[in-house]
Amino acid sequence: MKMNIACSTDDRFAPYCGIMLTSLFENNKKNSFSVYIMSRDLSEENRTKFDTLARRYSVEINILDMNKYEWRNCPIREEDYISIETYFRLVLPDALPHSVHKILYLDSDIIINAPIDSLYMQDIRDVPLGACTDLLISDEVVTLLGIEKKKYFNAGVLLINIDYFRSFHLLAKCYEIINSCPDKLRYCDQDVLNLVTYRNHQIRYLDTTYNFLTTYSIRTVFNSFPEDIKRRVARCAQNPAIIHFTSPEKPWHKLYASLYKSLFFYYKEKSLWADTPLQKNYRTLKQYLGWHRVLLEIKIGLRKPPYMTMKELRKLSNL
Repeated sequence: MKMNIACSTDDRFAPYCGIMLTSLFENNKKNSFSVYIMSRDLSEENRTKFDTLARRYSVEINILDMNKYEWRNCPIREEDYISIETYFRLVLPDALPHSVHKILYLDSDIIINAPIDSLYMQDIRDVPLGACTDLLISDEVVTLLGIEKKKYFNAGVLLINIDYFRSFHLLAKCYEIINSCPDKLRYCDQDVLNLVTYRNHQIRYLDTTYNFLTTYSIRTVFNSFPEDIKRRVARCAQNPAIIHFTSPEKPWHKLYASLYKSLFFYYKEKSLWADTPLQKNYRTLKQYLGWHRVLLEIKIGLRKPPYMTMKELRKLSNL
């Protein structure tokens, strides 16, 4: 099967985009790919690495220049841990060749953990996109946007009907939303896409396994879910098809804990970015040593880990 894949990055995130693509290719060796990486000023070093990655897996990787688009009005707040590149997915209907009719968009802070044929083959002929509901979206955000909570989706994994976006001029409507209500866009382009599809367009809601947010497995978050959601998350968490490392802390940070950290490092070692150093996400030596004390206390059983364990999840999923 031939799959069209889109992602966006800058030089800072290029290693993680490359690791994500490595996990995709490793788990889908029977398929062929045309990948479109959206970027403004990708260095020659990273361009060369993506070319090498394409040759290694016999896939096609194209770099799309995003400099020709206007991004000045797209709101990014000082406290946001994302960059303007998050908005790039909005212009895919215009940026892609006319021969592309359907594409799977993937954030760079993702690991593909299984074949995704069943995801790519989802029927979206009569809808703009397929996406997973965001189980963590706050009442405050959906009230501000005027969207039903159960219909709000996470935009980290999007199966996009490019023809539909073009036919209904949804890109122009995205720009209208950005220009008319920037103060409402707490989650940037994700809010834009939710708003542009909510009133007049149905979307295809996908199984949580196709965009499992690691935040779901944090103990305090998990315990806040209703019982039915707990069981659903517990079943999915044991072997999700796509793992999305949400939250400001990422597996490439020195102070990070997650059920899936080792899986990230497995694909990091297989990738062309294996020697990328971990990033410092602490300010003081005291903070660093305190974190290691916490890990030691978890190891010897003095405290529970901040995330649910596989043993706990298996037990809960069988209730």
